[in-house]
Amino acid sequence: MQINMDKLPDSYILKTTHGGGEDHYEIVKDNKNADHEKIREKMQRALGVSIAVKNLEYHYKGIIPRVICDELIQPRKQERVDYIKDEYKIGHFIEKPEKLGEMLHAAEILSKNLPMSTIDLFYADGKVYFGEITIPGSGGCDIYITEYGQKCLGEMIELP
Repeated sequence: MQINMDKLPDSYILKTTHGGGEDHYEIVKDNKNADHEKIREKMQRALGVSIAVKNLEYHYKGIIPRVICDELIQPRKQERVDYIKDEYKIGHFIEKPEKLGEMLHAAEILSKNLPMSTIDLFYADGKVYFGEITIPGSGGCDIYITEYGQKCLGEMIELP
């Protein structure tokens, strides 16, 4: 794997296209002082992991493992909104985002044909950013939910 670290911006996030979690991304706030070899090794290890096999998330099977670089968004104030159907839940100690309506509309459009998914949108410094779509939500690994809870959640799903 070849990554020319000198061509990357001062701050960025490297992440894989075929998985998630701390082993699949690296946040770099100061590229000049970053340990480039350590970052390359981490990304190389991540490329070798099959999430389809490791986590039984077979929808990742057809994705070619790659590393991508995104701009590191460092808002003065970070706001995250969790959207479930026509309701929203705002994280702890966070005010209602100024563009909540725009975020909810985007989440509704992106999730239209996805009965079980997580839509990551972020609002920072007056702009709405798209993060990713995760299918199924929580990687299908919510083992802490009781059988009754699973039944209740299942009854809420409307298949297209």
